[in-house]
Amino acid sequence: MKNDLWIEVKPFSEETIKFEIYTNYLRGLAYFLKEKYPDHSSIEKFIVCKNNKNNIDISLVGKYLHNAWNSERILNLPKELGMDSFFIKFANHWSPVLGYYATFLCFQALLIAIGENSVLEHKNFLSKISSLIKKEKLPFIYPWNLLCWGCTYYKEEKFNYEVDLNKVINLDPRANPKSVEDLIFIGKILRTTRKKEEDYQEKKWKKEGKYKNLDGSPKKKFAREQKKQVSNNVTATSIFNFLYRLRIRSNYEDADIFFIGERSNIDINDYFNSIILITDYTMFFIESMLKQVIGREKFSSLVEIFIKNSPRYNLGVFIRNKTSIK
Repeated sequence: MKNDLWIEVKPFSEETIKFEIYTNYLRGLAYFLKEKYPDHSSIEKFIVCKNNKNNIDISLVGKYLHNAWNSERILNLPKELGMDSFFIKFANHWSPVLGYYATFLCFQALLIAIGENSVLEHKNFLSKISSLIKKEKLPFIYPWNLLCWGCTYYKEEKFNYEVDLNKVINLDPRANPKSVEDLIFIGKILRTTRKKEEDYQEKKWKKEGKYKNLDGSPKKKFAREQKKQVSNNVTATSIFNFLYRLRIRSNYEDADIFFIGERSNIDINDYFNSIILITDYTMFFIESMLKQVIGREKFSSLVEIFIKNSPRYNLGVFIRNKTSIK
């Protein structure tokens, strides 16, 4: 086995290889989050938001927030019940969906709190996230503040931080995160996510006949400038795009990877636990901003209402996390 690989490369099926890569991306992101922020308090100390003293629709904030927390609870259910890897293998099919929607709904609550409208169409939501990062309207911190934009077709992409693009491109997606600089590894996640989004947009435009030949037939091959237009139509890519892309691939495009091919118990559990940690940290990051925007008292009230209206089972660590930022 090579020292720079997280797992030994074997001649497994395409589905198995895809699952290994997704697992390694998640495992790496979770590892870097835990290295940077050993606990929740180390996230919150970097967050400084102005309290919104205007009239806030707290009931609507609570509606989105409670829906987000219920999604997070369902995500955590196999762990709370102590289920084994045989069960978790099937739970992994839905874990990216639940993780994404938990963060998506939590951010809707934050948007309402800062006086903006909710953005429920996913492409527009991801564009909104990128805009907020660029404009620094909210205190996005590492790694949620990292962005990638530009045309991956011609290796013209850029990042809002210093990183060697060639190292990002050449990085083996199954490389051990512990042996890779974090910004290179996360750059690989962002670039790969962006490339997939550009590929999807190009296929969509070809199907719609966006560009035509002289005889009026749809172009099957795009020229350089047309590919750049495809890229320009894709919003700057953030970690939130990665979470959404994972949700789409697990729910639709690559659903078979969870049921076909060999899976080690280590990979199955790492996939699940990594999504839980990434969701937990992302939620806590958003909630820390929300608490400061609406005020500690109002946030605590929303936590208490949720606890009161929720069954006593499956609260566990979840409630300890929420009450820690009351």
